[in-house]
Amino acid sequence: MRDFSFIAAFFAALFLFTAAVAWWRIYQNPKGDLTVGGTELDPKRMRSAARLTAAAFALCGLAAFLAVVDWFLRQMLAFS
Repeated sequence: MRDFSFIAAFFAALFLFTAAVAWWRIYQNPKGDLTVGGTELDPKRMRSAARLTAAAFALCGLAAFLAVVDWFLRQMLAFS
């Protein structure tokens, strides 16, 4: 279980790094991402960066959940 937690955390770190690069590219060269025809947000690059961020946080949550379950199971086995 711990190995799965490490794998999920590794992929979460990769996704988070990729999301940071995507947000940095939007920050450095917005190309009209912030406004399209007034006050609307351009969904293309910002949506992909937001999805990468959400996927990274979901994988972090999965890794944390697996780590807690592994810890709990180890504690239960130690007391029995």
